[in-house]
Amino acid sequence: MEDVWKASTLSRRAADADTDDRMIWFFHRGTEEIRLETKYDSAAGDFVAVLHYPDGTQHADRFSDEHAFRTYLLDLERRLLRERWRQDRRTVVLPEGWLNPRSA
Repeated sequence: MEDVWKASTLSRRAADADTDDRMIWFFHRGTEEIRLETKYDSAAGDFVAVLHYPDGTQHADRFSDEHAFRTYLLDLERRLLRERWRQDRRTVVLPEGWLNPRSA
């Protein structure tokens, strides 16, 4: 039950973040770390999720629909938990992380 709560919290907080904010979520398994960066690309109108893997590779997914973005985050977290990754309780919000071109 706690895992479902965490997943719904992740998807809700990421999708509700201010459009100028970038949020980073941390998952650990042993000494390895996966970072999930969520942000909103205001120029394209897309929600973006970027996974940073322990080997240095990255994978990005873009969503024009908020519901699809939330569903992706929920499914991703459930998959990571099944693979024995544990979410770190800290979440980092970087307000300067995503430049809003409308404010320039």
